[in-house]
Amino acid sequence: MRVATYQRKYVAATAKVSRSAHYGEAAAIYPAEGDELRLAHTVRHVGDILREAGRPEPAEPCYREALAIYRRNERTPPLDLANAIWGFTRLKGRSAEAKALWQEARDLYAAVGVEAGVAESSGRLVE
Repeated sequence: MRVATYQRKYVAATAKVSRSAHYGEAAAIYPAEGDELRLAHTVRHVGDILREAGRPEPAEPCYREALAIYRRNERTPPLDLANAIWGFTRLKGRSAEAKALWQEARDLYAAVGVEAGVAESSGRLVE
């Protein structure tokens, strides 16, 4: 591999670590402020970062927490819930749980008119 390729990978990895640290700080602040939806959004992004970094074990509780918050809050935007489900299902492979979640995500994406989300979710349902 060429030096430039290593440098790009290093910069990308460093950026992910930096983002993760900032999201972690924000996740510690939002509960004190009582902003539950911002907390859910932040925790979901921590899960995304961990999943993308190949760390599914610590990512799963992040998604579970975000999903729990989104599901109990009546002000949750459907797209936020759909995106949290999308990230979580990426961890679950082809399990029965994943299939049910892909269906829910597909329905949410359809409700808000996100065709790319509908297409991907539909595709995952037939795998």
